Amino acid sequence: MRPPATAAAAPPAQNAPRTGLGVSLGVTAYLLWGVLPLYLHPLAGKVSTLQILCHRVVWSVVLLVGLLTVTRLWGQVYTAVASRRTLGWLCLSTMLVGVNWFTFTYVATHGQVIQSALGYFITPLVSAMLGVVFLKERLRPVQVVAFLIALAGVVTLGLMLGVAPRAALVLAVSWGLYGLVRKVAPVEAVAGLAVETAILLVPAASYLVYAAAWNVEGGRLPAGLLLYVALGCGLFTTVPLLCFSRAARILRLSTVGF
Repeated sequence: MRPPATAAAAPPAQNAPRTGLGVSLGVTAYLLWGVLPLYLHPLAGKVSTLQILCHRVVWSVVLLVGLLTVTRLWGQVYTAVASRRTLGWLCLSTMLVGVNWFTFTYVATHGQVIQSALGYFITPLVSAMLGVVFLKERLRPVQVVAFLIALAGVVTLGLMLGVAPRAALVLAVSWGLYGLVRKVAPVEAVAGLAVETAILLVPAASYLVYAAAWNVEGGRLPAGLLLYVALGCGLFTTVPLLCFSRAARILRLSTVGF
């Protein structure tokens, strides 16, 4: 027997809450990233960019180990690592997010926050183009209008900046490509981020030990500053990335970008 017509119309209604969840997670991620420069600003001149990046990796791993244990999702990590294809995607996404983290941290601690803002104005354009080219997504008329408005904003900000927006372009391209990779990689948000940070853990932890042992660039942080760095780097790295990765799995890439 053929199912009644009403049964065929059910999936869109069932998907509405899922789409709403994806939008909520995406908005949450970008709001947290918007606040991140305020957190990083007090670290300027006290902690080097490379050390901040390494702290973000190390303390994210600590949080993720606890999260994976509580939620009993270690099986997803083992599955991802056991698959060469999935591990390959995650190695690529790790490289992209590492470049993005370093660039963002550098501009945020060197008085170039406008570069980061411009970079994330460009990101929707990059994400939309990647979605159209690689995922065959089609932009609705209202999205085309939004694309053109964003493009006009980017051009205006670029002209106001008065310098070549190299850092902005690195941020936009690396993040757009990261979103694409996480969209197609067959792994859930927590497990994927755990693998990404684990790949970076050994070099990050090694550098922090070296910096502390030889006091390289003020590597021996006072207890209060170390606590500030540990808590903030872990939370501001892990929470928005988990939200973004989950949103990227739910929504179209062009929607995530905007």
